[in-house]
Amino acid sequence: MKKKRCESLRYSVKEGVAYSVMENTGTAYISPLAIAMNASTGYIGFLASLPGLISSLLQAYGVKLMETKDRKEMILHSVFWQSLLWLPIALIALIQRQNSLSLLMFFYISLISFNALIIPAWNSWMKDIVTKKSCQYFGNRNRISGLVGIATLLAAGYFLDVSKRLNLVFLGFALIFLTAFFARVMSRNYLSKQYEPKFKLDKKYYFTILQFINKSRSNNFGRFTIYLALAYFAVYFASPFITVYMLRDLKLSYLTFTMLNVMQSLAMFIAMPLWGKFADRYGNLKSIKIGGLFISLVPLLWIFSTSIPYLIVVQLFSGIVWASFNL
Repeated sequence: MKKKRCESLRYSVKEGVAYSVMENTGTAYISPLAIAMNASTGYIGFLASLPGLISSLLQAYGVKLMETKDRKEMILHSVFWQSLLWLPIALIALIQRQNSLSLLMFFYISLISFNALIIPAWNSWMKDIVTKKSCQYFGNRNRISGLVGIATLLAAGYFLDVSKRLNLVFLGFALIFLTAFFARVMSRNYLSKQYEPKFKLDKKYYFTILQFINKSRSNNFGRFTIYLALAYFAVYFASPFITVYMLRDLKLSYLTFTMLNVMQSLAMFIAMPLWGKFADRYGNLKSIKIGGLFISLVPLLWIFSTSIPYLIVVQLFSGIVWASFNL
């Protein structure tokens, strides 16, 4: 049993790396593809928000599925279909027709939905495998996959830049989406090798959404959820359009666009352990209060200059304060 758990944890690290490659060659470049296809600003907003809305609703259905379906089998089926959806998205990049934008929306929403469907099952599965030192394990797993993700993001940005200079940018998009397909296939392979402990269903912890809403104002978890909902509601007013602003209005190269995003990720990566020490000393509540306050300044900072060095500083600041919030 112990050997199976240890092997599963090693496979999970490899799976996290493969998933990170998929995210940073696929998901990260969906909006840039739509912009290259001359999508409207409104379309970009819907492309950023609709998948999140639908996937949030599907997570509740995913919890229900766990009652009747085997977790591992459910995850492997969903990941299989998710990986296949990168193929029509790559084809859309090659076709590059205006009327293909509706198909891009459909396939991307489907792709994100398959991922959302298995989040509760994956969390439950991993909880049963990682029985001790979970923070330490996931910290190491996230660190490795994060570093690979940053390298992948930079490589994909450089590749798109080269493709654009050769007037082959849509072929470049298609190839990085094919990379996302192969990465998700590898991710599924590692998931299939993981051991799954027997799932124990305990309904005494169940509660309905109405019960949660009724009690939310009178307990910490409820107030925390309301705070997060309001915070993300505010964030999504601006965040979908930063990509449009950088690529369409500032006309940044794909490599510069990627570099700015990497700066934020690097700052977050470096700042997270420091915020962890701060939270240990002063408490998580103070950490999230500071993060929440300063995050509200980030969109404002984009107004004052379009200079690349200035925007790098803004992204570094953004990564630092988001690390405090995300912790």
